[in-house]
Amino acid sequence: MNNLISANLLCLNKAEIHMKYPVLIFLMSIIFYSCALVENQDTGCMCTAVFVSIGVTVVDQNNIEVDSLTVTVKNKNTGKVYDFGEARDYRGRYLVMTDSYTKDFSVFPQTIVFTGKKGNAEVSADFLIVTDECKCHIGKAAGSDTLRLSL
Repeated sequence: MNNLISANLLCLNKAEIHMKYPVLIFLMSIIFYSCALVENQDTGCMCTAVFVSIGVTVVDQNNIEVDSLTVTVKNKNTGKVYDFGEARDYRGRYLVMTDSYTKDFSVFPQTIVFTGKKGNAEVSADFLIVTDECKCHIGKAAGSDTLRLSL
C-alpha cells in the first residue's frame, strides 16, 4: 500500500514538472529575445536589439522637475540639429541623444550641446557622445545627469 502511494506521488510530481516545463521555456525565450542580436547592415557587426537613449533631467531651484521646455540638441562641430519628435519630454527628462543617430558618431567623443528654454529662463550643457566601433549604440562619455534651471 505504501508503495502505491509513493508511486502516485511520484507520478504527480512528474506531472507537475511537465506542466512547469513549458512555462520555463516561455520565460527563457523572453529573456533570450530581449538579448537578441541584430546585424548592422553598414558594418556587418552583430548588435543587440536594445535601443539606447541618453537623457538629462531638468529641475528648478527647488529640485522640482521642469516640463514643457523648448529644447534644442545640436552638434557643436557640425551644427547639425537633432530632432527627437514629440518623444522628448518625460516630465522633466529630456533626450540628449538616441541610437537613431549612431552613424553621426565614432569612438572619438563629439560635443553635443543641449539647450532648454522656458520663458526667459535658459539652461545649456555640453555632452560628449561616442559610439562603439560597430556603431551599434551611442554612449555618454561626459555630461551631467541633472541640470538646474532658474525660473
